[in-house]
Amino acid sequence: PELWNSWKYSLLISLHQKAKKALRRGLSTPEAHEEMIQSIQQDAISTLKKSGLSEQTIEEIWDDLDDEYFLRHDGSDIAWHTGLIASHDADRLPLIAARNLERTGSTEIFIYGHDGENLFTRITHALERMNLNILDARIQSSRSGKTMDTLHVHDPSGEPIRGSVTLEA
Repeated sequence: PELWNSWKYSLLISLHQKAKKALRRGLSTPEAHEEMIQSIQQDAISTLKKSGLSEQTIEEIWDDLDDEYFLRHDGSDIAWHTGLIASHDADRLPLIAARNLERTGSTEIFIYGHDGENLFTRITHALERMNLNILDARIQSSRSGKTMDTLHVHDPSGEPIRGSVTLEA
């Protein structure tokens, strides 16, 4: 019981939903990657259009990303990342943002910037110095040499970050 937390609960729920979907579809007819990507992108586009972002801006950002990015994130994550990138000055990287996620009971940290030597090691070291526990990390590189690191963290008590925290580049 002391090892159970909201993050593990959210993973179990996600596994259950995906297994149910696969069983309904039939194990002999797996969903094609292209269909999955289009569905995820449409979900993100509907959110982004509500915020006033043009399709041209969305396409310009997404053209720099490969299919793996869209398969590893859901529509709400992609919409959040895309909105952040679109509203950020490209000459002032890195972009670092954080949000608390009720669905996972964690804090999601998004870092977008130029790829560099030992970048992930430096990021994890900084989070360790802040006494944060990394639950999940997704590292994506873009075609133009940028990196998009998404990390889910807990504070030492196993909760999302509360209050303000300074994330340094």
